[in-house]
Amino acid sequence: MSLVAVFQSLQEHHVLRNMTFEDICQYTRLVKHLESDILLPQPIEQTTFKQAPDILPQGIGIFLSKDSWDILKDYIWGCKEVALTKEDYGLFKLYGWELGLTGLTIYPPQERACCTNIDCENFKKQLLKKEKTRSVLVFTLAEGVQPATAVQFSCGKCDMQYHNNFSVQDKVRTYYPGIPQYIQVNEHHYIEHRVVRLWVTSLLLGWVSASNSARSYDLVFTDEEYVKDGDWQFVPRLTTEDVWDAFVIFSLLDDKRRRNRQLQVNNDGENKD
Repeated sequence: MSLVAVFQSLQEHHVLRNMTFEDICQYTRLVKHLESDILLPQPIEQTTFKQAPDILPQGIGIFLSKDSWDILKDYIWGCKEVALTKEDYGLFKLYGWELGLTGLTIYPPQERACCTNIDCENFKKQLLKKEKTRSVLVFTLAEGVQPATAVQFSCGKCDMQYHNNFSVQDKVRTYYPGIPQYIQVNEHHYIEHRVVRLWVTSLLLGWVSASNSARSYDLVFTDEEYVKDGDWQFVPRLTTEDVWDAFVIFSLLDDKRRRNRQLQVNNDGENKD
């Protein structure tokens, strides 16, 4: 659908006719950010990035407005994703968090959308739809502390579990090759790899302690006008243990990356083990 056709359809709507071009741009950013969330509950045959689904999940339908979706979906679905703005994150806080929608959602890598266990009869046959979500905090460099949602997939045949950083089977955690964008340091904390690289450099070259690294991040990057104690399920602050765990996990993953190997650990153990 052309942008001209979109404007014509909006003009015919008694409410949406007042949408500005800036409103359409913002709506586009929100939709593209929620694209995977929109597709997740769709039937497998309708899970495609080539065509927008007709029906939205209930929470997303409330957040995005069905009438706006019906008019704009075909145009927006073909657009490229761009970064959310501060105002966009504010909309998620005001209207999305209570619906289970966040400005950041962490999925397993795209190549793990199907089961990759070569011993499984479902090996790369169909998209994984069995999922579980949990609320987390992500500590980023550009956007500060972000309340987020982490999604994990499970294979219904072999019970392999796919997380953002690793897969789990038979109590063995196997990290994916390379270094993830967001490093999971515990059940509810993820830290962007650029932040971890900064800590590693500070620890090795500047002798900056882990406690001071955590404290300096909280002082510089935490925006209490956006998220403070009580706004989210978890306190939006780092701990000394988070910094040390990030340092160790990053170092192990980087070592395996250089040697072209994968890191495997006991999934039941603590990080210190």
